[in-house]
Amino acid sequence: MLDAGCGTGAYAVAMAERGFRVTGIDSSHHMLAEARRRRSAGGVPVNFLVGDILRLPVNLLFDAILCRGVLNDLIDTASRHTVFSSFAAAMREGGILILDVREWGATVARKTKNAVYERTVATERGQLTFRSITTLKPESHSLLISETHGLRSSLGEDVVTFDFEMKCWTQEELNSRLNDTGFGAVEYYGDFHSAVPAGATDRLVAVATRLEKEGPTKY
Repeated sequence: MLDAGCGTGAYAVAMAERGFRVTGIDSSHHMLAEARRRRSAGGVPVNFLVGDILRLPVNLLFDAILCRGVLNDLIDTASRHTVFSSFAAAMREGGILILDVREWGATVARKTKNAVYERTVATERGQLTFRSITTLKPESHSLLISETHGLRSSLGEDVVTFDFEMKCWTQEELNSRLNDTGFGAVEYYGDFHSAVPAGATDRLVAVATRLEKEGPTKY
């Protein structure tokens, strides 16, 4: 299996613990350093590589690809098409692609009602407060997000702010991208539990099969 955009390796290590042979790819050296520490703590064999999910290694072929919480970060049209071509080129025929994205319509309903999210937790280093404010950008199906992370301890308070953009998906767009790049038999869910139907949450989970390649590959 490939964990595409594996981050700190939580899913890659969990899959390895269940007996899968796993490769994790991410563009962040810092994330992969944490992933390797997690791998060592778990005592499981996972191959972690620095790479770009838009240009997966052509010398590796996988029976399954998992891509969680990553595709919303692709905000330009070219990347949102290229990533599926990249997945298709890295998969054997009959392989399974599993991904999740934020669905635009349900996200609008949720963020219109609750644009601000805040949570405070106690940590070993002090009280950590996370605050997120989301602004909708309907013309591009995007979310403009401002996050504040504040840590209060006996030494004072440290505050860090991040501003970034995410772009949601629709089921129609996913269908188009998957069909154009050689995937079929697509099933949609509202969560990673099959009992949750698509549309029940603001998450859209897709499970697709890599179809038989016809003639010379175009990827």
